[in-house]
Amino acid sequence: MVDCDLIDLYSVDPDSRRKILKYIVDKGIDTWDLGFSPEYVDAALRGEAEVNNMLLCAALRFMDLDEVVNVIGNVPRMATEEDLIRVISRARRDEVYRRLLLEAVNRLIGREQVNEGSIGVMDYVKYKLPDVALILAKLERKLPQRVIGAVLWTIKTTLTLFAELIFALAIAFFIIHAVPGAGPVVDPVNSYLRFLTMVLHGNLGWSRTYGAPVAEIIALAAPWTIIIAVISLTLAFMTGYMLGLVSASKSGIIDSVINGLAAFTQSIPSYVIALTLIIVFGVILKVLPIAGLSSMGVKPGFNIVYIFDVMKHLILPIFSYYIILFPNWVFITRSLASMTLTEDYVLTARARGLRERRILTSYVGKNSILPQLTLLAYSYGILFGNSIFIESMFGIPGLGYLINVTAGTSDYMTTVGAFLVIIISVIVGNFIADLTYGLVDPRIRGVV
Repeated sequence: MVDCDLIDLYSVDPDSRRKILKYIVDKGIDTWDLGFSPEYVDAALRGEAEVNNMLLCAALRFMDLDEVVNVIGNVPRMATEEDLIRVISRARRDEVYRRLLLEAVNRLIGREQVNEGSIGVMDYVKYKLPDVALILAKLERKLPQRVIGAVLWTIKTTLTLFAELIFALAIAFFIIHAVPGAGPVVDPVNSYLRFLTMVLHGNLGWSRTYGAPVAEIIALAAPWTIIIAVISLTLAFMTGYMLGLVSASKSGIIDSVINGLAAFTQSIPSYVIALTLIIVFGVILKVLPIAGLSSMGVKPGFNIVYIFDVMKHLILPIFSYYIILFPNWVFITRSLASMTLTEDYVLTARARGLRERRILTSYVGKNSILPQLTLLAYSYGILFGNSIFIESMFGIPGLGYLINVTAGTSDYMTTVGAFLVIIISVIVGNFIADLTYGLVDPRIRGVV
């Protein structure tokens, strides 16, 4: 067996690739054992399709080095420096792979037979190929570089988070002292530090409207905004992602219907959607409540009646958010999936005879969802800022409703406190997005 890691597949010309494939077919190897359909292999032998690296590597697994030499007249050259580093690293811990490496070195150098028992593989390579000493040094530095890159990236991302939070608190501080009647700031630095200490201890001031600490008011309002935002955005992402995949893979009437529906929904203003839902389900059909968190006479508490009643009251606000949000995910997923469908690995999967559903979910879907994970994390934070209108329309006592009420009563401490929570949620959402993207793509962390 020829291990594909030991040679540079890109150095094998198309004619040699077809010779290797023909030799394997003539040898009696079933094309399905190669992982490709007979039609694709026949087309590759006729020169109508490419013998790509995946097919070439599958064929080489049924050959040894002597057979490769007899078929194409030479042994393909060793791979690049990075590949050689990987090969040597693997040979250190894999005995079978080490024998393959010895065989390849013997073939390439054409010198005396090397016995692994008499001389170490690494010593032999250093002796025969002095330049490999430099490669080995790079190999030894590889892990520390990756660790250092990851640590520096983590520190940078965390410091950015703290810097943004400090800046947001500074804006809140100056807004509070800029309102009429606040009085001039005699010592801005010390005043800001005292304000920062108060906020870090959970003290956001006193609410004139509700006659209670602002932190307590926000603690009661924030959960409702979080529930509505998380449920609506998660449902919008899931359905938009699935519809986007279907739209990208199905041309014709299905694609037109999905895109037309998404485009039509996206063109409707949010207040029209909310009012339409209120009129249809609350006024005409009278099947859902249109305002508040619970009905009159229902006693609040952790009981089934109250929970069910709250769920009924949250249906229309969540559905309003959902209708507004899901078209964006349809368009984003469709765009990413359409580009992925033209990639070589997708075409190869089809040539191998895989089912279209498996290709769509395993190949296209997974590669299309990764870029959206960071956008999803960021969107959770942004959605808090869009809560003012929907919560005011449906009378949901969340952060948006709280801002709408206190802004009209000049309760600046509560208004600024609610805004501060929304700003912090956006910053944290952005931080989670950066963190997710860094975990998905090591290049972001400086790991090269």
